[in-house]
Amino acid sequence: MKRCIRNRKRDDEILWLRNVKGWTFVSIARKYDITKGRVRQVYYRAVADRKREEESNKRMGIGA
Repeated sequence: MKRCIRNRKRDDEILWLRNVKGWTFVSIARKYDITKGRVRQVYYRAVADRKREEESNKRMGIGA
C-alpha cells in the first residue's frame, strides 16, 4: 500500500488561496486536480495545524 506524503507547500497554498484570494473549494480543486472534499479536508487540517502551532508558540513565549 502506497503511503501518502504530506505536501505542506500545497497545504499552505490552499490556505492562502482560500483565506487571502477568496477562492472556493471547487476552484482550488480544479487547480490541483483533486476533489472539493479533499480540498476541504486539507484546508481544515491546515487551519488546525496553524492554530495548534500558534498556541504552542504562546506557551513557549515565542513571537511575543
